[in-house]
Amino acid sequence: MANAQAIAGPEFDPGAPYAIELLSRALQRLTRNGTSLCESIPVATFFAPQRDRWSPAEHVRHLTMGSRPLRLAYRLPSWLLRARFGAATSPSRTFDALRADYLRALESGASAGRFSPRPERAPADPEQRRRQILARWASVNDSLTSAWGTWRSLELDRIRLPHPILGRLTAREMAIFTVYHTAHHLTLLAGRLR
Repeated sequence: MANAQAIAGPEFDPGAPYAIELLSRALQRLTRNGTSLCESIPVATFFAPQRDRWSPAEHVRHLTMGSRPLRLAYRLPSWLLRARFGAATSPSRTFDALRADYLRALESGASAGRFSPRPERAPADPEQRRRQILARWASVNDSLTSAWGTWRSLELDRIRLPHPILGRLTAREMAIFTVYHTAHHLTLLAGRLR
């Protein structure tokens, strides 16, 4: 398990990116490092609950579930999103401010709700299932960063998207949240392997 402990440090610290290019790089790095961590642990550990918490597999499935709908949202025309969710009335929050708001919501009892992974039966081929889970997550994150990378900076701060816990976020804030949320879960996952 020394390998898992070694990778659990700064590899999951995204810093505080704000520009979409930096957010994309941070999410890509987190995905690579998270995949490396998940591949380095015994497959039985990948599917085993971490004490009374989600298994590493469930963490990754949760991250995939949370990001999947965003791929479509960032591909829709901005006028359609503005018509559906309104225009932003204040500037986008910084990474640190959004992280603090999210952590306050968690402390107040917010949960994953419909984005909680459903329990699965033990897979017939655990290695193949692990590869599938990690490949889906990487694919979703890759298409997400491609989609949000086409947005102009001004639109990122004007268009809003719905978040189940934090309400309506600007498109930039949603990208920030996605990066922080990924780092948050990978840090939890890695910390519970010790």
